[in-house]
Amino acid sequence: MKYKDAVHCYGMSLQTTPDLFKHSFVNQEHMAFPEFLEMIVRMGDLYFHEDEEAKLSTKLKFILDDMLDIVNRPRVDYNPYMSDASSSSEDDGKPGKS
Repeated sequence: MKYKDAVHCYGMSLQTTPDLFKHSFVNQEHMAFPEFLEMIVRMGDLYFHEDEEAKLSTKLKFILDDMLDIVNRPRVDYNPYMSDASSSSEDDGKPGKS
């Protein structure tokens, strides 16, 4: 991805503020988690703009792999729908049981 495209995705994902000049530039160098998520989705959408069949999960994994490669960290796959082998069959995960 080109640098200018990444900067565009970053800028478009930032939340607007009522008075931009009252905020310091330090605050503009940080982004909230929802802004980060939006930036990743924008980058994936831009990168895969010719592939209309690509799933969102595929796009996000590709972009996250590129981003995590910069800081030498692997992406850890997580599937919230897989059953945990270490949990007992009596525990259904609902609160209030002891």
